[in-house]
Amino acid sequence: MESNEISEFQIDLTLSDIFRSLSYYVTDEDGVQQLRFDPPVYQSRYSVVTSILKKKEWIPHIKKVTEFGCADMNLVMLMRRIEHLTHILQIDIDEELLKRFEDRASPLAWDYLSRRKYPLVIDVYRGSVDSPHESLHSTDVVVCIEIIEHVYPETEQNLVQNIFGFINPKIAVFTTPNADFNTLFGRPKFSNGFRHEDHKFEWTQQQFKDWAHNICCRYPNYRFGLFGAGELPFEVADKSLGQCSQAAIFVRKDMLELLNEDTPDGIAPPLVVTDSEVVFPIEKFDYKLLFSKKFPYDEDDRSYEEKIIDDVHYFINRNLDTYLNEERNICEFPITEIFHCVRDVANIDELRTIIRAEFVVNENDCVEKALPENDDSEISDYDYDYDANKENDTNSLNGSVHFSEENWD
Repeated sequence: MESNEISEFQIDLTLSDIFRSLSYYVTDEDGVQQLRFDPPVYQSRYSVVTSILKKKEWIPHIKKVTEFGCADMNLVMLMRRIEHLTHILQIDIDEELLKRFEDRASPLAWDYLSRRKYPLVIDVYRGSVDSPHESLHSTDVVVCIEIIEHVYPETEQNLVQNIFGFINPKIAVFTTPNADFNTLFGRPKFSNGFRHEDHKFEWTQQQFKDWAHNICCRYPNYRFGLFGAGELPFEVADKSLGQCSQAAIFVRKDMLELLNEDTPDGIAPPLVVTDSEVVFPIEKFDYKLLFSKKFPYDEDDRSYEEKIIDDVHYFINRNLDTYLNEERNICEFPITEIFHCVRDVANIDELRTIIRAEFVVNENDCVEKALPENDDSEISDYDYDYDANKENDTNSLNGSVHFSEENWD
């Protein structure tokens, strides 16, 4: 397969907050050099996943995450801290392992002291990555960390069909060992020649790239980007060996368009789904719900519109000086600027509709507000004398208990 054929499906996806796992050699007691990573490679993999989940343009569109092969549920301890996620599925075939680590999916004392803004439910299932189940519906992101190398070829084909044909997520993330990197580990530890005795295969970078490309050919609503975790030692000159673990990020076209600056106001374009993409595989594994954990949160009984209006009021009151029109003696707040500061609104057209029902909007698409009259009986935010009131403020805090600097999670 020629590289130019593959490139038509590849994307350049910039992710922030990914920390690198650096490698170096150490000599063991027998005088043999061993490769070590700092921090461990798995932490770098998790960093890739959480960076995707927190990508600003995608936050309003990511609510439900399904992780297959979650094993001891390390990753969920990071995902549960992401405020906008409301539903996380943990799925693995090892029921006893899931039960052993149930606490990692359960609320802790800190979750009750510092409550979330939005509800969160974590459901833990005994299930298989190659089998469909009704619980998988409406999944926004699928995560498969170091799992595909553990499945047989037939299972791998069903895995692809289940994830891209049945679940049809907005984003799917896969990581797997990079076979090109294995030469740096020296003699294989296991008789199968792989990094783990249960591995059925380990792909080179080209094989993994071909696999990702074939998925996008079969499911043309997706594009993919390639990443990695676990850097080469500095003394290794052959950079073509890549990274210890390789990752593929599949992004559906509607989500990809949200990264385009020409896409208006974060509105995802509709997808064109062909009959060949709608696949309903046969369920091969009986799913079993082991436990469901609900996290405490500060319930807000305001309506959706009321939350938006309150956010607009907050923006206006904080920016009176910035948008002052001295000639007309009023303030004019551009709706385009308000949109960037209002939480959870779907798009700017919806924001306009809500604003027009509550505020005066002029021909320049600005919210008009008359300047507030001066009232000497009240101290505004701008007139507050910090130095004069510092002592009083300090005294009022004496004896208070603060938990904000502690993190028991």
